[in-house]
Amino acid sequence: MNKKGEESTSSSIMEAGTTVISIMVVLLIIIPVALIIYGLIYKDTGVKNSFQDLTYEVDKVIKTGKPSMAALYLSDKYDLVAFTSQNLKSGRYDKPTQCGLDYCLAICKKGLVFVKDNCEPPIAHKRYQEIELIFDENDPVLVSGTKGIVNVDISQQDNKITIKKAA
Repeated sequence: MNKKGEESTSSSIMEAGTTVISIMVVLLIIIPVALIIYGLIYKDTGVKNSFQDLTYEVDKVIKTGKPSMAALYLSDKYDLVAFTSQNLKSGRYDKPTQCGLDYCLAICKKGLVFVKDNCEPPIAHKRYQEIELIFDENDPVLVSGTKGIVNVDISQQDNKITIKKAA
């Protein structure tokens, strides 16, 4: 092969290499940015869906009077907390304004060590106007966040609902 052909081939290989490297650099920037954006938008979807399933089971117990069990997914950043109709505070959590003057279940975000826990706004919440939630007001965290799924027992006696971590 002549020198001109070798230079042309070398030049083509260099251009192809530069193009491949440029594409890889762009992908190394775009993929992490896209994952961060996805995480910010959908980070609490599993917890919210699981809470919705739990409140569906609570509503079913209210209608039928029959005890039930629900699987609740919580990450270690959240707690399932109950609030009374009167108190503005439940343990270490302030009652979310979205709960109004009703009994309320909420998914609250845990605070950092030595920083106040935050339930304003709650990740998810459900108000109960016609029924009382029974819980220990000194420890209103019904389920403390863990990594994974926790089974929760739901029962009703008269006009009162009890929700607690399954044994």
